[in-house]
Amino acid sequence: MLNKILAVTAIFAASTSMAQTTTVVPASDAPAGAPSGQSTSRAGVMDDLHFSFFSNFHGPNVNHLSSAETVNSKGVENPKQRQYFDSELTAAYKLNTDQGVGIVVPFFYAPTKGGDFSIGDIGAKIYDKKTIATKDFTLSTNLIVQGATSTYSRERGQTVSLKTTPAARYNIPASRFSLGAWTEAKTYFGVFAGKLFKLYGEPYVSYQITPSLSGIVGFEYEADHFVGTTPFDFSTYQHDIIAGVSYMFSPHFIVNPYIAFYTTEKLSMNNAALGAIITASL
Repeated sequence: MLNKILAVTAIFAASTSMAQTTTVVPASDAPAGAPSGQSTSRAGVMDDLHFSFFSNFHGPNVNHLSSAETVNSKGVENPKQRQYFDSELTAAYKLNTDQGVGIVVPFFYAPTKGGDFSIGDIGAKIYDKKTIATKDFTLSTNLIVQGATSTYSRERGQTVSLKTTPAARYNIPASRFSLGAWTEAKTYFGVFAGKLFKLYGEPYVSYQITPSLSGIVGFEYEADHFVGTTPFDFSTYQHDIIAGVSYMFSPHFIVNPYIAFYTTEKLSMNNAALGAIITASL
């Protein structure tokens, strides 16, 4: 499954799916009634900060739940790939309730076979949660610049990478259905081997079952452009159908277990795996 993705539910997806029944009001940027020209309290300073956690758990093949391994891009169990959490932490300063700038720290944790932990390419991020916002439609955008802080990136000559992950959602009026899409475009500068450019997309349909529970079905696809290939030559990395539910324990903590049915070769339970998205914010 794709890094950042599923992209099938994060806080944006689950919270906006509640739009017909729940309104989440962000914390203000400063304490109400703070005197002009005086320093704000510690609580006021914290109101200007935003912390978030995102993790995509890549689990076992559904026919071998006791396995310590996850699957490859075809949905087949990969003996060289342990189950793992593809995660990132973000700490940002809020310019206002919807926009901010901050630091992103991606990391990987494999809990099986003794465990393993590694940090990815640390970067700087600027975001706008409501680049376009109407009663029924929201578009969020961002721009992330990452340095070559991981061993893998340095070994292939990377100097910096640039990516954006726009997300859109449309709540169909007078219904429980919503339509949305998660996308990503990323380019790697200075590399002499491997992936040079990545394109990813996942359109999805969400159905609100209760104010806290939604069912989601999406289709994700990734294509990559590699060093040494002709311009506009993109190779399919994988595509799959994802079906799951999103449960909002609170507006700041959401869990989305799912099953990914890999369609890269054929659609069957032999090519399916368990996974889960976990998102939290403060």
